[in-house]
Amino acid sequence: MIEEYKGLETSKEKLSKEVSALEASKMSVAYDSDYAEYKADIEKYFPDVPDLLIWARYCKHIGFPDSFTQRIIALQPVPFKGVLYSPEHSQKFSTEHSEAKLERDPKEKHRFILTIDGVSVFQWFRNKAKELLAKLGIKPKEATKGVSRGI
Repeated sequence: MIEEYKGLETSKEKLSKEVSALEASKMSVAYDSDYAEYKADIEKYFPDVPDLLIWARYCKHIGFPDSFTQRIIALQPVPFKGVLYSPEHSQKFSTEHSEAKLERDPKEKHRFILTIDGVSVFQWFRNKAKELLAKLGIKPKEATKGVSRGI
């Protein structure tokens, strides 16, 4: 009887763990379902939010602090000075007086364009890279329209 009792105790523990795992799985499925419904509602009722979140992450990635990022995402112009990181160039660029602003893309309804000093952030970084190369005395490579081969 003692061995049978111990066996029942072990079975009870195993079943208890299985029940807990099933409850957790059920909650996870319910959460995933709620999350998908919640996300669909956001995209339906607030179609700007997905693109704004992308730009918020980008602003943080290039070096804007949270307070500036919040203002940029609120479509407010943000004067700043300091250093921003260009993922395209793997380089940091500094400025003494610039203004960042998120503007609606005139071509796509729920898209935005981050501008710095009135040009897209990507062009701003390219301009800064060209300035840096010029200071170093390096001529930037000219863009070629076609591929030429010496055959």
